[in-house]
Amino acid sequence: MEEQNLLILFEIIAFATAVFLGIHYLSSNQKNNKFLGWFLVLGFLPDLILYIFYFINKHESEIVFLNTSFLYIPFLFFYAQNITSQFSKKSWRLLFPAFLITILHCIFQFEQSNIYFVLEHILSYLFSIYICYLILKTIHTHQKNIAQYFSSLEEKTLNWLRILSIILIAFNLLWLIEDFISIFTPWEFYFPEISAFATIITIYWIGFSSLKQATIFSNNIISDEESEEKEEKELSKIEKETFQILERIMQTDALYKNENLNLSDLGIHLKTNDKLLSKIINTATKDNFYNYINSYRIRFFKQLLNEKQNTHLTLFGLAQECRFKTKSTFYTAFKKVEGCTPSEWLQKNKSE
Repeated sequence: MEEQNLLILFEIIAFATAVFLGIHYLSSNQKNNKFLGWFLVLGFLPDLILYIFYFINKHESEIVFLNTSFLYIPFLFFYAQNITSQFSKKSWRLLFPAFLITILHCIFQFEQSNIYFVLEHILSYLFSIYICYLILKTIHTHQKNIAQYFSSLEEKTLNWLRILSIILIAFNLLWLIEDFISIFTPWEFYFPEISAFATIITIYWIGFSSLKQATIFSNNIISDEESEEKEEKELSKIEKETFQILERIMQTDALYKNENLNLSDLGIHLKTNDKLLSKIINTATKDNFYNYINSYRIRFFKQLLNEKQNTHLTLFGLAQECRFKTKSTFYTAFKKVEGCTPSEWLQKNKSE
């Protein structure tokens, strides 16, 4: 009994943390943070109230909340869309199921229909899985878009949100299995304890990751679909001249040494717009902006390797001089350009 009370207390603390974090985000001036705030408040406030009531009175609460799963999970999708500059007004349609379920819930509440409430729970799990799938699609598109716009992708990939979506899918599948087991068999199982601990860990992880997440885009971006459409066309004479100028200033001004260089900065430098510059780079190089800049950084890396004053530096030390922030990013970029790892390339060139 004491272990159960301790577990409930931990869950109350976790739910309270989620609610306070949600209130903090709702007071933010950033729209994407408000979406995340609604997700946290709507998702965890009802559970917080119920668990506090149970902890105090030691029996099931008579308070009945509507199933908020249909309401709070779309706000996580809105957050994903907004922070990746993909938000569409059509997305608000995802709140319609919450409106419909609320009406049906009130109707069947009076009729005491157990079958309906079982179906409602099952549908809520399936709906949450579907929304998480949409979030994963949004992040997949985003990860292609940022390669068209930024020269460094660290802290912009939203991997934490992708992992969270996968965890939520796993949770809902777990709860779905749990419900089916409880309906059809008297088997004793430990899913509630497993999901309770997982929920506590996930809440604190959401708080840690979301507070670290900086704004990614400050203006409209070049979508991956737009870039692919433009790659099919050949460059005009003026566009070819623009690319030649770009190549020249990349070599003379070494713009690739700016670790925060993005397409907008480069467009200002060339006095042209982002979309046109994206088309020029994609068509001329058959690659995206991120890989184009990294190709110059790899060239610079090989140049530094041949300079005697750099012999005291490790390979990653030299890579940092070339504005690579992590070893994995450097190795991936090097292998894409040279087809082998830096160590393999160095060994090959020494033998030659």
